[in-house]
Amino acid sequence: MTTTKEGQPTSCPVCESTDLRTTIKAIDGGAASEYLVECKACDIELGYYAYGAWDPCYFRELGE
Repeated sequence: MTTTKEGQPTSCPVCESTDLRTTIKAIDGGAASEYLVECKACDIELGYYAYGAWDPCYFRELGE
């Protein structure tokens, strides 16, 4: 899986698609504080952002 230096997924490791979907999970003070990134083609979860940081183990924890 390719990511930015901050850890944001930029492509799917399964199908190599860059067509990703972002779903906001929480909003605090008018800004997204948590969101999920998924591959549109495979419909798998690739990354989770919460309160300023990407979870570096998120994809691996789901069974990579």
